[in-house]
Amino acid sequence: MLGSIPLPAAETVELVVVFALVTVVLLLLIPFVGRMVGYLFTAIAVVYLFRRVTDV
Repeated sequence: MLGSIPLPAAETVELVVVFALVTVVLLLLIPFVGRMVGYLFTAIAVVYLFRRVTDV
C-alpha cells in the first residue's frame, strides 16, 4: 500500500540525498566493475528506499 504517503520534509530530503549518492556511486562503479555490481547496488538502493518509505 504505497499510494501517496505524506512524508516529512526532512525525510524526503534524506531520501533524495541517498538516491543521489547511490546514483553517483553507480555511475562511478559500472564502467570499472561491471553491470552485475551495478544491478546489485540498484537492488540494495531500491530495497532501502522501499523500506524507508513503508516504515512510516
